[in-house]
Amino acid sequence: MTSKNILIILVTSLLLGWQLLRPGHFSTHDDLQVMRLYEMDRCFKDGQIPCRWAPDLGQNYGQPLFNFYSALPYYLGEAIHLVGFSFVDTVKLLFLFSLFLSGVFSYLLAREFFKSHLTALVSAIAYMVAPYHAVDIFVRGALAESWGLALVPLVLYAVIRTCRRPKVAHSALLAVSLAALLITHNITVLITTPLLAIFGLYFFFTNLNRTRQITYLVPGVLLGVGLSAFFLFPVLFEQAYIQTKFLTTDYFDFRAHFTTLSQLFTKLSWGYGPSRFASYQYPETLSFFVGIIPILSLVFTPVSLYLNRKNRRVFSLILITFFLSLIFLFMTHARSVMLWEFFPTLRFVQFPWRLLGPVALLTALLTGFSLDSFALKPENKTMLLSFVIAFLIASNFNYFRFEKYFPDMTDAAKLTGVEYDNQIRGALLDYLPKTSQKIPKTKAPSAPVILAGEVNTNYFDRRSNYFSSEFDIYTDEATIQFPVMDFPGWTVYQNRKGTPVKFDNDNDYGLITMNLAKGHHLVQGFFENTPLRTTSNLITFGSGLILASWLILVSKKNEN
Repeated sequence: MTSKNILIILVTSLLLGWQLLRPGHFSTHDDLQVMRLYEMDRCFKDGQIPCRWAPDLGQNYGQPLFNFYSALPYYLGEAIHLVGFSFVDTVKLLFLFSLFLSGVFSYLLAREFFKSHLTALVSAIAYMVAPYHAVDIFVRGALAESWGLALVPLVLYAVIRTCRRPKVAHSALLAVSLAALLITHNITVLITTPLLAIFGLYFFFTNLNRTRQITYLVPGVLLGVGLSAFFLFPVLFEQAYIQTKFLTTDYFDFRAHFTTLSQLFTKLSWGYGPSRFASYQYPETLSFFVGIIPILSLVFTPVSLYLNRKNRRVFSLILITFFLSLIFLFMTHARSVMLWEFFPTLRFVQFPWRLLGPVALLTALLTGFSLDSFALKPENKTMLLSFVIAFLIASNFNYFRFEKYFPDMTDAAKLTGVEYDNQIRGALLDYLPKTSQKIPKTKAPSAPVILAGEVNTNYFDRRSNYFSSEFDIYTDEATIQFPVMDFPGWTVYQNRKGTPVKFDNDNDYGLITMNLAKGHHLVQGFFENTPLRTTSNLITFGSGLILASWLILVSKKNEN
């Protein structure tokens, strides 16, 4: 039954995402996915693993993109690209995989809530076809968030399995899934932590063997954090090196992006425009509709609670799911502004409507609970659930399409000319180093700039984690500025000496600038690890060894 339902989920994902299999590219709000994959590929070719510095972004001055931003989808994308797929096709496959896996993982989760395989399938389909999923993929083009929403059900499934059947396999699944989520999307982690914690506490306290649960839950969480340390710790402890004010001000001020009740529950029209202040006044804004079946599940939940009042386990789960759904929905509305202001960290969520992602999962579970509340004959229940699946797909199918499609778009076209220029200045302010005093308005020069003195530049070689150049200086001294923004990790060496040389970054864009005396000079710059990054890498490596050793030891013990 499970394999049959997984096949149905696969067919559904292909049905919803068929446009992702067409040649060419499409328009979305975040049209930077091809460029980010290209930057990840440059890192791998240069041996910058883990990838942290993206050399072409920030107007070609460079940007510490993957030191802070979603990494896992792009590592997976690099694996797909290395198989032979183009960057353009890889982006589409990543979106399609995220849609399929959201169905698979939510199905596994639903199996922990419902005895019926078919009810679990309905819940999984309800999550897959949620309008917000279509918004993320086909309107916003939010690859990281799409993968985050796919992984949340898997983490919750691992938590529940570890509580119910504490053993190494489930603890290992918790470690790997938690690490994957932590590496995928910081904001999804932030907004779903309460959901994971509340359900986790419920299943922890409703299972009697607390000591055994702790024995496997704690290592699973610690190893999950450890596996993600190479990415997580720099995100947490190196934010002082970037100008985070740009992430929470102007357009990204959360106060401008609350929803209205009509947008959530009655506005069926679909839009491709941006989110904006008082967006309810603009019919072309993107859509925040919760969905017909999710709304019906919310309405029916009080009845479901009444019908299940004698079953304490089911009643408690429905109540928790319903309560969380209402809380998350409330947090998307302007009435919740006091809570947003009380918890300063929430400002990094930027868009309160992002909480519609967890709402989609919670209402999918409520849909399952509601359908399970009907006391019907097996054949009638099968007919009802099959009808609900068909209605879910039919009522949401039209949302899963692009506004504009470019059938002739290729890697060559996307990574050259105007398309390339638009991408390298896109998201310019997201991770602007603190060293930059101004915002770059034009593309960086292709070679070092001579600020003073008479100099002949022999060559300039620039890669993702390295640059080098040779100069002949004809005056007593010369000042040379490299088109690379300074950021902790950049270290400069001169004439192959083992000791780093000092350089200056006190200029408009925080560019690496140095003075050279008369003569011939070789200057090399290396993007090296800070002590924190080195420690974080070692923790990830060590956590991987511990997890592998633990699994091997248990496997051998079972064989004996």
